Amino acid sequence: MSEIEKLKKEVEKLKKENLDLKKKKKFGLVWEEREKEKNIDDEEYYPYLVKKGNAFGFDNNETNKNILIEGDNYHALEILQYTHKEKIDVIYIDPPYNTGKKKEFKYGDSWIDKNSGYKHSYWLSFINKRLEIAKNLLSKDGLIFISIDENEYARLKLLCDDIFTSSNFIGSFVKKISGGKNDSKTIKVNHEYLLCYKRTEKATIHLNIEYTKKDETRSLQKDGDNEERFNRENLWYPIYANIKTKEISLEFKKDMIEIFPIKNDGLERYWRWEYDTAVKRINELRLTKTKFDDGKIKYDIGVFTPKGTKKELPWNSFISDFSAGGGTQLKEVLGKKIAGMYPKNLDYIKWICNLSVKKNPIILDFFAGSGTTGQALEELKKDISSHIENPKYILITNNENNICEDVCYQRIKKANEKYNYNSNLEYLKTELLKYDSQKHSDLDIKEFMVDKLIEIIKVREACFKLDEINKFLLKFAHINKSVYILQDIYIMKKNDYEEVISILKDDEKDKINIYILSMSNHEHYINKISKVNKNITFEPLPESFLKMLRKIERKRR
Repeated sequence: MSEIEKLKKEVEKLKKENLDLKKKKKFGLVWEEREKEKNIDDEEYYPYLVKKGNAFGFDNNETNKNILIEGDNYHALEILQYTHKEKIDVIYIDPPYNTGKKKEFKYGDSWIDKNSGYKHSYWLSFINKRLEIAKNLLSKDGLIFISIDENEYARLKLLCDDIFTSSNFIGSFVKKISGGKNDSKTIKVNHEYLLCYKRTEKATIHLNIEYTKKDETRSLQKDGDNEERFNRENLWYPIYANIKTKEISLEFKKDMIEIFPIKNDGLERYWRWEYDTAVKRINELRLTKTKFDDGKIKYDIGVFTPKGTKKELPWNSFISDFSAGGGTQLKEVLGKKIAGMYPKNLDYIKWICNLSVKKNPIILDFFAGSGTTGQALEELKKDISSHIENPKYILITNNENNICEDVCYQRIKKANEKYNYNSNLEYLKTELLKYDSQKHSDLDIKEFMVDKLIEIIKVREACFKLDEINKFLLKFAHINKSVYILQDIYIMKKNDYEEVISILKDDEKDKINIYILSMSNHEHYINKISKVNKNITFEPLPESFLKMLRKIERKRR
């Protein structure tokens, strides 16, 4: 190849690179993707759920249960994409703050310390993957809250603006913490943050409810450093009042004076209400007067609020009520202090969950740690001042140092017994379906599929009680719908199909949902069952799970 040809090739290469750069993001957060997370980025696996064991979990005879999942939260979130897509009302997480402390943040198999030149890139890669899935889990009016400190606050804010969009940013709370950090010689940091985003514009948060303790009259004038008349000319209009009778009017009448929103120093402001609002709420307006030392009297218009009036107010962005940590509360339940754990205050998590407007929300915490969110929601159910009645929660945490089994699970179980929550919990764990020539050499794939998919379907249907109708048909103990699982279809004969069809025809409900546990040929089985003259929905199975099973089957041939 001549030098000219080499140069031409290099020019073409540079042109392509330039074009690729132009296509990339020009504004926002950009970081260097580092090593892949093992069993996450390779896409050669599928997670499934198994019961932790008969000795774990507890019941109160409800079919719908709270859920604790032990395992990598990314794998659990992947499963929830099938079981809970757009069903979660509130997500709260308290991820690693990436302070650089020893054994605080793990990426793949490695602990990331303060000397790592890519510690922010590792953290962003880690949290980005999980938040991308979390967004898919939120309902249309769902909310997500994320605790963080100054180490990653700025980067997390940009990342969330990208994932949830900046228009869905509700606000950032600044939370006071006790003690504070003495890492700096100039500033003692005694605060952290709580980022709040909504899934869509439909979502909102429950406002701060207060009741007036006495009769109040507040000026109708807008008061603030930059709230002068020229900013809102449409809110500048006269209101009329009779000094003797105290009558208020938006139209001039005999013996009435004209009142504009003008401060005592003569600065022209504007009213807090639009003209039409003032007309509608005229009965709430009152004439007030101020007498100065020099004998002059100034009249103003106020809004009257009687004692006991319910007021919905915005929250203050600074939170000082829950500065104490939750270590003592955890010790109270477990009977001992857990070294290296710094759980959040129970009342703080109650307050966060209470920001949801839903009465019966589903709440997810995929950095569950010691299980504070679970206990907080049980406390919330007993709180008569809360509008939340019967929340259900899903907690996800790994079992590093047995934290899930010995701390999170034990806390929820013992708190349930100690404080009589009358609650329930299904304890599950994630496992990976990944081809292994030795492990899967004698695997009965059809039996495996039936066994593992049933646990996932239980979570999807929010019902953990299955009745066996016959050896092929299982039915969920739902009150308001009929849901069936059809299993072992490979050995079904003609008379077996006829029996299943007869059972479905006799079902008292017109609407029936059915899961058919097969790796392929779903249309074939659907056609056989469609003879039932009812509104039947055939629910899909997780395709990624089936894809891995087919791959295992092919490799064994």
